[in-house]
Amino acid sequence: MSAWWYAEKERRIGPVGPEEIKHLLQRGSITSGTMLWREGMDAWMPLELVDELRGLKAAVPPPLPTKLFINIQSLPMASRWPRFLA
Repeated sequence: MSAWWYAEKERRIGPVGPEEIKHLLQRGSITSGTMLWREGMDAWMPLELVDELRGLKAAVPPPLPTKLFINIQSLPMASRWPRFLA
């Protein structure tokens, strides 16, 4: 198991394992752009570019939409027969 550090503002936080990184992603504490490092790496890299952790991002659902928007004009208009039978 690799020990990872991640950057949060100006702080380095770690070590954490891949499972903890997955939980941080699910809670929204880190994103695919969060910088990560582990021993053996030359430089910090964004999570989305780390091959070892690429599968973790797929396990996290996308954010919910801020508001539900339905364009009423895009809905089909009822003809007089469905209105009559309704």
